[in-house]
Amino acid sequence: LESDSEPWMLALADGVRKTRSHSTIVRHAPEYSHQSMGLCGRTNGLATGLLRTFRLALERRLNTEIRPDHPIVPFLVNCIGWYITRFQPRDHGGSSFKFLYGHEYKGEIADFGELVWYRIAARVSAGRGKYEPRFAQGIWVGKSEVDDSHLVVDVERGVQKSRTVRRMPQEFRWNADRLLEIRVTPWSTKQ
Repeated sequence: LESDSEPWMLALADGVRKTRSHSTIVRHAPEYSHQSMGLCGRTNGLATGLLRTFRLALERRLNTEIRPDHPIVPFLVNCIGWYITRFQPRDHGGSSFKFLYGHEYKGEIADFGELVWYRIAARVSAGRGKYEPRFAQGIWVGKSEVDDSHLVVDVERGVQKSRTVRRMPQEFRWNADRLLEIRVTPWSTKQ
C-alpha cells in the first residue's frame, strides 16, 4: 500500500494495514516528491485540473465567483470522479467504464451546474394526483454511481435522483441566483 506522507494518510494506511488479515507493506513517498507517487499522483493532478476547469467554466457562465466553501463544490468533486471513470482514456484503449462493462458510456448528461427540468419521482407515492406537475426545476450536479440516475439539487426539495431530465433552452440554463441558494451537500441528501 503506497501513500504520501501527510499525517492523516499515514494514519489511514496504518489503519488499513492493521485491519487486513494478510500481510500488508506500507510504503510512504518522500516529502515533497510528487513524482514518486506515479499513477496516483498523475490522476490526482488530472482531477485537480478538471476541478479548476469545471469551476472556471461555471463561474464564466454564471458571471459569479464560486467560493471553496460553497455547498456546490463537494458535488463538483464527486462529478469529476464520475467523469474520469467514464471518459478518461486508459492504457488499455478505453475508459475505466469500458474496462468494467465492455462498452463506452452512452448515457445522457447535462453540464455541471446547469438548470434543468427533472421528473419528480415521489409525486405518486406522496399522494399527489395527475393534476400536479410532473417536472420541477433543479440544478444538475452529476449522476449516481449506483443506478446512473441524474442527481439534481432542488432548492426546496434537496438532492433528488431522477431517471429523466429535460434541458432548458440555452438562454435559461444558467442562473447564478438559484445556484447561490443551494444549502445541501451530497451527504445531506433529502429524499
